[in-house]
Amino acid sequence: MLILLGLAPHPPLDSLLAPPIRFFANENVLHYPWHLLWLYHVTPRVHALAMALVGAGLSGVAACLAADAVRQKPMSLRLLFASRRVRFSQCLFAWVVIWLLSELMAQGLRTLSLPGMLTLGSYLAGVTLLQAFGVYAIPAVALSGFSAFRALLAGAQRCLRSPLETLCIVLPPLVILFLFSLISTENRIGAWLLRTEPEWVTVPIALRLMLWTVADAWLTTAAAIAWIKPSVSP
Repeated sequence: MLILLGLAPHPPLDSLLAPPIRFFANENVLHYPWHLLWLYHVTPRVHALAMALVGAGLSGVAACLAADAVRQKPMSLRLLFASRRVRFSQCLFAWVVIWLLSELMAQGLRTLSLPGMLTLGSYLAGVTLLQAFGVYAIPAVALSGFSAFRALLAGAQRCLRSPLETLCIVLPPLVILFLFSLISTENRIGAWLLRTEPEWVTVPIALRLMLWTVADAWLTTAAAIAWIKPSVSP
């Protein structure tokens, strides 16, 4: 999707993609070099769309594969899809609820206009809390067959029963992502690109996507293993 957006100002895609970009953003983002910086700006939205389209369901698949590995069962994508163990719609619903809550929290912090460090600390604490209560939701859907709301509730209960274990799951990737976001603000990336070559924007975009992918994989597999741990303990 990012590749398509990157090619939006150029034929033959400009006639299809340029009008909606012009409507939602402005004319400047269709011109060099601002278009390249705009790609970095929209990366989080593109990532969220990709998660909604395929990522949430694939997280359910990853949870099942991780659980099968721990239980020493044969891992087969074909059998997994044939058995319909993963309830893709419920995985998506659970992911959307968590995403909407995080967006509302971020919007609320922007509205409060707190001092810089207080805003950062509040955001990190809020995201950590949301992830802690929501990290078990997709494993609960995929491994226990719960509905999205029941999975969210069961996941919150599991977090309250095992807060230290849950923090050990959610904190490492969140801290790494938080530090990366502090280092790679849009202002810093923009200033760096103007001093060098704008095409270098592909480097921070690739790093961003790689860190998100690793964080998603860690959260899903670690939460899935923790979720089934009582059933595999001796």
